Amino acid sequence: MHKQQRHHNIKDQRGSVLVLSTVAMLAVLLAVGLGVDISHFYLAKTELQNAADAAVWRQASTINSTPMASSMGPGEQLRW
Repeated sequence: MHKQQRHHNIKDQRGSVLVLSTVAMLAVLLAVGLGVDISHFYLAKTELQNAADAAVWRQASTINSTPMASSMGPGEQLRW
């Protein structure tokens, strides 16, 4: 009687291995997708920061090249 019960338990576990491996593969796929999305967000953030920095440098170089700014002393500021 014990052999039949053991054989029954092994047969019942075959389906659970399939379910567990499917869930594990889905979890790995989701983790990889999340990693790709996060790296894309960091890349976009870096590109936006570089564009903002370039705009600020461009504006600062434009202000510093005006005749009024070049005639001012080191401690003076532009007043609008």
